[in-house]
Amino acid sequence: MHSEVALAAIKQNSGALMHVAAELMSDREFMLAAVQHDGYLLEHGTAELRADRVIVQHAAVQNRHALMFAATELLGDRELMLAAVQADGRALAFASAPLKADRDFCLTAVHQHASAIEHVSKALLKFDRELLLVGLRANGRLLREASAELKGDCEVVMQAVQNDGKALAFASQEARRDRGVVLAAAQENRYALGFAAAELTDDPQLLLEAVKVDGKALEFASSRVKANREVVLAAVGMDGMVLQHASDALKADTGVVLAALQQDNWRHAYRLLPTVAAALWNDAAFVSALASNDVSLLKQSPGELTSRAATLAAVRADGRALERASAALRADRTVVRAAVRSDRGAICYASDELRADHAFVLDATTQRGAPGPDLDAQGDEVDGDHDGDHDGDHDGDHDGGHDGGHDGGHDGGH
Repeated sequence: MHSEVALAAIKQNSGALMHVAAELMSDREFMLAAVQHDGYLLEHGTAELRADRVIVQHAAVQNRHALMFAATELLGDRELMLAAVQADGRALAFASAPLKADRDFCLTAVHQHASAIEHVSKALLKFDRELLLVGLRANGRLLREASAELKGDCEVVMQAVQNDGKALAFASQEARRDRGVVLAAAQENRYALGFAAAELTDDPQLLLEAVKVDGKALEFASSRVKANREVVLAAVGMDGMVLQHASDALKADTGVVLAALQQDNWRHAYRLLPTVAAALWNDAAFVSALASNDVSLLKQSPGELTSRAATLAAVRADGRALERASAALRADRTVVRAAVRSDRGAICYASDELRADHAFVLDATTQRGAPGPDLDAQGDEVDGDHDGDHDGDHDGDHDGGHDGGHDGGHDGGH
């Protein structure tokens, strides 16, 4: 194949080199043109061409990986390798050991591509602040290679944790007590708080800023901060599941728990409800909110409902919630009537005494869906008992008035 035709084919598809005549593979001018199009084609050159400084330099500038096929002695050629790292700092990976310990050469490489810092001599990196500051932009964990002095340099540590918050693990104790450094680390990665000084994980303001970025940072707060309502509200507003890390007192706080449940539109309610305080199940506002969202959530109650107001809120949303009520409430005419009005089948959960009261059962089941009585905050009727007492008084007044009037009129007539 003619060299011009072969080059045209290679420019269309580098794989065409596989079909080029053997004599062209050893042709210097042909290979020089080929590697300028695709440096990786150096792989197919003869040993003599792979040791040709000009060809290798052009190949390396076009593709740093071409240096894998270059003659070993060329990897220590400062001028050739400088051209390569100026084109792509990552070519430093292929440089000889002396070049990886050459400060100016390495600075050129890392300024071109910060990740080249991975290939700098560890001995050079340990004490060179400028090199380290540039390189930490690409890999914060290289802080582990720094000298003790540089690990205590807050500017150096800040550069490291902004790239990788967990690099705080390699910082000095003094740097771990620096509020700005720790906050930057925590906002990049919450796990950084595991390496912070104890006094900072007990700082409500610092934790407030951290949980606004990642609610799960609450896990690393001190017990005192986990009891801080403002911090916990901010945390559950980001991730409702972190309620599990809140203090017991806040797990019993209706506002905090509801904020956690609502954070992800109740999607994790079944996972979250087992972590809340049992006392909340007797809080009318809490039970009402659950029932309003999904009545089946009431079945997550860990024990009996003992609050009359909470039980009324529950049964009005789902009559079968009466099953979770205490024996006393299952014998409460107002509660049972409300439950049956919501779901006629709830009568099976009423006390034996009420189920045996046919007049009550008939009245409750035939008025299904009727509005219940007005109640005060404790669940008591505002205008008297809607059931037993009211019914008794009504009957007594009606009978007495009717009989009295009738008898009086009759006697008077006679």
